[in-house]
Amino acid sequence: MPSQTDRPPAPNFVGTYPLAGGVIGPAWRAAWSLITSNPDSWLTSAELVEHMLRAAPLAEKTARNLLRLARRDGHLEVEYVRVPGMHHRATRYRLAARTEASCHP
Repeated sequence: MPSQTDRPPAPNFVGTYPLAGGVIGPAWRAAWSLITSNPDSWLTSAELVEHMLRAAPLAEKTARNLLRLARRDGHLEVEYVRVPGMHHRATRYRLAARTEASCHP
């Protein structure tokens, strides 16, 4: 597991979003800390959203959108897993290979 100093800082997506502000910034940094402390592990969107909601009072929809934006911008990899007995698939995320490589020279 990489130490806190080995981990890349939480990225912004557009301008200063999402690190600016007193709600979204802390929530995103909490999620990023969890993701980078488990760089090879897949984390469910539910786990990550719950972690963000514990860190700051933001809407669940906003937390899920942060994950989608991070995937869109190449910070996270995504996989969709079929869950027996469920109509929908579970969404899981992990640190993107290029992000991980950039923090471990």
